[in-house]
Order: sequence, then C-alpha cells, then structure tokens
Amino acid sequence: MATRRILQVFLGVVLGALLGLGWWQLSPPGKVERAQEEFLLPAPMPVPPFALLSSRGDTVHSWDFPGQILVVFFGYTSCPDVCPLTLGELRGALARLGSQGSKVQVLFVSVDPQRDTPSRLSEYLSALHPSFLGLTGSEEELKGVAEGFGAYFARVGEGPHYTVDHSGRVFVLDTHRRLVLTFPPGTTGERMAAGLQRLLTQQGNSEP
Repeated sequence: MATRRILQVFLGVVLGALLGLGWWQLSPPGKVERAQEEFLLPAPMPVPPFALLSSRGDTVHSWDFPGQILVVFFGYTSCPDVCPLTLGELRGALARLGSQGSKVQVLFVSVDPQRDTPSRLSEYLSALHPSFLGLTGSEEELKGVAEGFGAYFARVGEGPHYTVDHSGRVFVLDTHRRLVLTFPPGTTGERMAAGLQRLLTQQGNSEP
C-alpha cells in the first residue's frame, strides 16, 4: 500500500509539473484564453494496462477497442454534480464528432464499488449515451487503476448517503494506450470535440 501511495503521489507531481510548465495546446495560436481548458502532453505517458468488470457484465481490458481512442473518467452514479455535468459534455462532444464519434470509446470508471453494480452502471449510462461503458471492480482494483492515471478517490462520511471525493479530470488514451491528452473539470463539449478531433487526425484515424 505504501508503494502504491508513493506511485500515486509521484504521478500527481509529474502531472502537476507538466501543467505548470504548460502542456502543448490544441487551441490555435493566439487563443491564450483557452490555456486552462485542454492540454496535450508534450510526450505520451505510459499507463499500466488494466482489466475491470463492465456494465455489460463482461471483463474489459484497456487494450480492447482496437482502432479507438479511450476517454477515461473516474466518477460514480450518485455524484450530485461533477459526474453528470462531465458526462453530459462528453455526450455533446461525441455528437459534434458525428461519424468520427465511433472512433472514441468513453469509459466511466466507478469510484463507488459498493453501490455501483454493473446493472446500476448500465442503467445510469444508457440514459446518457448508448456507447458509454461503465467499469467497476474491487476497491483495491479500482485504486490501482486510478493510481495508474495519477487520479484519486476517497469515501467521505458513513451510512447510505456517503459521498466520494474524486479527481474530476478526463483522461484520453491514444490507440497505443498512452496518456496523451486531458481535459480539466468544466471543459465544454465543444472544446472536448475539438481536442478529440485533432487527436484523431494526428493519429491517422480519420479514415474508416
């Protein structure tokens, strides 16, 4: 556990340092006001492979979905604000991508394994977008995946109405499953779509 905690802190420091130095912007030159909205890493960051139980009831691996980029967001179905807002913006981003949206797979990784069963995740996500896929597992497994992204989550309170503090950043993996792009909390669907479209074009995934 101590080693895993050290890894989490290290990844957090690396991400923070990159942000402080200024990651490459996907915005056109001169769009300084967009500087805090989206960031493309200057070099892809490897992310440990993972496998979790999906909202379909099967096991999903990070190396599944060939030819697609992965958009990974950590949250939970009982989240009152950040999760529904972020997922709503992701839904808008896919709508803006049109047919290109089929080359993007959104993975909603639960940080509330006690309440977020596969069936609950399926019901929650199907109301948002038919392609959104939920992932869950044991708390230990989920913490391991979160730490691989430099993300965190922690339960707050006791009883049936507890909440979960968690990272609000959206993480984007390229087709080689490297972390290449992130969106901070509050990024609009329009800006997400622009970033995802440019990433798809850069990777040569524009063609069917």
